[in-house]
Amino acid sequence: MNNMKIKENKAYILLSVTLLLIALRDCMDLSIGFAVFSGVTLLAGLTLDTIDRFFYIFSLIPFSRGLPYSEMILIILIVEIADSALVKKNCKITAKMYLPILGIIAIEVLDYIKFNVNSNEILYLVCYMLVATYVIDLRVLKNNERKFIYGYALGTIIAVLLVIVREINELGLDYIFTYNVRFGANTGERAVTNFNSNELGLYCIVALCLLLVLSHRRGKKWPFAMAVIVTAVGLVSISRTFIMLAAISWLLYLVMSKTPVKTVLVVVIAFGFAFFLAQDLIPDFVGWIQSYFVSRSHTAGGRLNLVVDYFNWSFASFWTVLFGYSESYPLILNSVASHNGVQEMFVCWGVVGAFLCLYWIYALVHKAKVNHLNDLFNAAPFLMFFVFIQSIQLFTMHGYLLVMVLSMIPIVNQEECVIG
Repeated sequence: MNNMKIKENKAYILLSVTLLLIALRDCMDLSIGFAVFSGVTLLAGLTLDTIDRFFYIFSLIPFSRGLPYSEMILIILIVEIADSALVKKNCKITAKMYLPILGIIAIEVLDYIKFNVNSNEILYLVCYMLVATYVIDLRVLKNNERKFIYGYALGTIIAVLLVIVREINELGLDYIFTYNVRFGANTGERAVTNFNSNELGLYCIVALCLLLVLSHRRGKKWPFAMAVIVTAVGLVSISRTFIMLAAISWLLYLVMSKTPVKTVLVVVIAFGFAFFLAQDLIPDFVGWIQSYFVSRSHTAGGRLNLVVDYFNWSFASFWTVLFGYSESYPLILNSVASHNGVQEMFVCWGVVGAFLCLYWIYALVHKAKVNHLNDLFNAAPFLMFFVFIQSIQLFTMHGYLLVMVLSMIPIVNQEECVIG
């Protein structure tokens, strides 16, 4: 028991140190280079066990744009495989789960030759796909649902709060409200925590659903309280997709958990009080939100136009129907990225590649789904994830694949007591 506590504390200490370094860099402008974060990750890889290695790296997903995250997950993956294969000599993998990755590599290389593209994006994609597959294949998430959910949710909350504090300090509320500045991507070309509004919404909706499932399954107050906080910080994205899915998630939770009316009223009153307090203290707050919804009222039409455009481009030739344009398709087509995760699979790698991608996702779900979905609410995070990515990207935003893995946590068999 003492050894287990020491191991767990080591993971929490390393994660806390990393978060502190991020906070000092982002909010106090301390010069902390990427090499420092890579070094801490290497230390985590060498000193932690399998579960804590991935707990550490998955908790940092919301900070990935401000970290050498691809390098960090590669470090964890290399150390983990070396430890399992060379030290423990127990690296039993399900080979067929990794075969679709080889197919995607082959198509991507063919597309590079066909369209004369020089890119290393496939290397990053493979790294993320390998990590996602390994975590599900080796059942790293089994019996660790609370640990991974709390780590990811807390990381999401801290990441959003860091961005809010940083941008208010740098720009001021008057500037933000006057020029309708949206929290997230205002980095000035610096390496700091950032995300676009869609990315923020995705992180928050998955964290929210996971916390609600945890609260539903275990009857605990902490995940419920954190779910309220995640909902509040998620509103900073001013994402209509997030607001709609968050409302649906809360409704499903209230119905499935048979939440007392008293609790519902307390939450509603708390949100109402917070809203009116913000309006009183920050008079331009409501106008700032309204201006976004008015100015972005054309967005749905724009996305529909993109769907049509990419449908036409996908059928431009026999080659693009079968093998697409590669991950570099926006450069080849001189267009913004596709805003539909499923369609983007066809755009990148054609019918053949889309089949491989969907089969890969199916293989992950099939391997994870040993809980037999005895409660349909367990599937809510994964379903909400897939609904959300219909308005954004998936495979080309490599980190989203790890968010997808986290959304599968409730359908992985947990041998601990349901309530406890």
